Amino acid sequence: MKLKRVKLINLKDSSDPMGELHDIVNLRNKVIGRATRKKFLQNRKLMRRSAHIWLKNSQGKFWLQQRSRTKDIQPLHWQSACSGFVRSGARTKKQILADALRELKEELGIQVPLKLIKIIPMPGLSIGGIMVYWYIGKHDGQVKPNRQEIKNFKAFDLRKVWQLYNEKKMRLTEPFIEELKYFLMHSKEFKF
Repeated sequence: MKLKRVKLINLKDSSDPMGELHDIVNLRNKVIGRATRKKFLQNRKLMRRSAHIWLKNSQGKFWLQQRSRTKDIQPLHWQSACSGFVRSGARTKKQILADALRELKEELGIQVPLKLIKIIPMPGLSIGGIMVYWYIGKHDGQVKPNRQEIKNFKAFDLRKVWQLYNEKKMRLTEPFIEELKYFLMHSKEFKF
C-alpha cells in the first residue's frame, strides 16, 4: 500500500487558530519573545513549546491519533495520543502541565494524571522548532476524539508502528519520529 503525498504545512485549509499566540524560546528554553501561530509556520527558525502526551493501556499498547485533514501541520500523520502548542504566558512546569491537561480534555474528552518524563529541544524541523514537554499517562477507558482535530484514534504496539513507518506504510509526524526513536532505544528507563 503506497501512501498518498500530503502537504506538511496547511495554511490554506487549516482549522487551527492562526492568531493564537505562543512564546518564542531559545535552545535553553528561555522565553525571548512571542509570535502568532502563523508566524511560527512561516519562519521555521523560531522555536515554541509543545506538550506531547503518550498514553499506555493495560495491554501494553500506546494510543496514537491520526491528525485530521484540516490540521495546519502534517495533516493525516500519526502521532502521540495528544499534543498541542503551549499558549503564551504558560512558563512554569505547573502551568505547562495545565496546558497539557487542557489539550487532553479538548482533543480526547478525558482527564488522567500525567507525569513529565523529559523536555526535548527539537530545533530545525521542517515544521519549525519545538521544545517538547513529553508526558506519559495510562488510559483504558472511553475517549471522545475531537473530529475537527483527530481522524483516527487507535492503540498500537510501538515496535509495529516503527516497522510500518520504515516500510513507508504509516506516516508519522516529525516530532513523534524523534520521540519514538528515543523511546525504542531507552524503553527500559520509562516507568508507567
